[in-house]
Amino acid sequence: MSAETFTPPQNSSGSSRGIFTGCLISLGILIVVIVLGGAFIITFCANNLDTQNLNVSNIQQKNNISKTLLEGDINSQQTLAVINVDGVITSGNSTHGVAGSDSIVRLLNYAANDSSISGIILRVNSPGGEVTASDIIYDTIIRIKEQSKKPVVVMMETLAASGGYYISCPADWIVANPTTWTGSIGVIIAGINFEEGMNKLGIRNQVFTSGPFKDMLSSTRSMRPDEREYIQHMVDSTYDRFVSIVSTGRNIDRKKLEESHAIDGRIISGIDAQKIGLINQVGYFRDAVAKASELAEVNNPRIILLSESLGIEDLFSFLNVQAQENKNVSISLGGQNVLPQLKPGIPYMLPSYYATGTIHVKEGQ
Repeated sequence: MSAETFTPPQNSSGSSRGIFTGCLISLGILIVVIVLGGAFIITFCANNLDTQNLNVSNIQQKNNISKTLLEGDINSQQTLAVINVDGVITSGNSTHGVAGSDSIVRLLNYAANDSSISGIILRVNSPGGEVTASDIIYDTIIRIKEQSKKPVVVMMETLAASGGYYISCPADWIVANPTTWTGSIGVIIAGINFEEGMNKLGIRNQVFTSGPFKDMLSSTRSMRPDEREYIQHMVDSTYDRFVSIVSTGRNIDRKKLEESHAIDGRIISGIDAQKIGLINQVGYFRDAVAKASELAEVNNPRIILLSESLGIEDLFSFLNVQAQENKNVSISLGGQNVLPQLKPGIPYMLPSYYATGTIHVKEGQ
C-alpha cells in the first residue's frame, strides 16, 4: 500500500477571527483619519475663509482671535466687544466647558488695545473655580479699565457664583437675569480621606517628610488639630480678600454685607442680589448692551464676540478626551451632568456642592 499524506482541516473560525480583527483595526484607523481630517478642515476654514464675501457673521481673525458679529451693522465704525466666561474658571487655556484664565486675559487685552472697540461686555456663565485664576482675571479687568478707560459691563447668565462673581466685581455695571444664581461668596478646600478604608484592607502608607506640615491634607491619615487650624487660617485669609473686593467693588460696607447674609456662602438670585446691592440691574443681554453703549458714548454699535479660533484641542474635548494635562475637569457626553473633580489642596471659589458632587433639595422647595 502506498503511504497517504494526511492534511488536517483548516481552522475556519480562527481565520474568521483574524479577518474580523483586521477589519476592526482598519476601521479604527479610518475613524482617526476622518476625525483629524475633519478637525484640520474646520480649523482651515475658520482661519482662511473670506467670510464677508460669504455673507456670514465672522468678520475677521487676527493673532488667533476671531471677531464674530452678534448684532448690528457689520460696517458700523462703533463696536462693543463681548467676551464669554463660560464654565469652571481654571488656569491655562479655555476648552469646552472650561474658562481658562490665560485665554480670557488675552481676549481682554485684545479688546483693550483695539482702537475700534469702545467698550467690553463680559458675559459670565460660571460657577467659579480656582482662586488664583479668578484673581488673575479680576486684576486684568482692573488694569485695562485704568489704562484703556473703556467701560466694562458684566452680563450674568445662568450662573455667576463665587469666582464668577469675584471677576464681576470690578465692572462698571452688572446686569443679571432674574433667574441668575450668583453670590456664593466664599472659599473652599476639599479633600477625601481613605484612612479607614485602607485600614480595613490592610494597606499602610509610608511617607517621609522634611517637616510636620509637608504632607498636610494627606488622604491617607487623619488631620491633626494644628493642621486643621492652619488650613482654616489660609481659607479665612483668602475669604477676607474676597469680601474686601466685594465691599470695594460694590461700595458696600462689610457690616451691611454680613447683616444681609450676602457673604456667608449662600447662592443668591438675580433679584435678591439687586436688593442687596451686589448687582446694578436685573435685565437681559439687550440691557447690558444699552448700558455699555451709554457708558462708552456710542450709538447703534455693532456687537462682536471675541473668541480664540477653533483648534484640535476643542474637538477632542467634545470626545471626552483630556485636551491638556493640567485640566482636572470631567466632561461627559452620556447625557449626565458630571461636576468637575476638584484637585485636593487647591483653594477654590465654588458653591459647596461642587466639593460633594451632590445637590440637596428639600421637599417643597
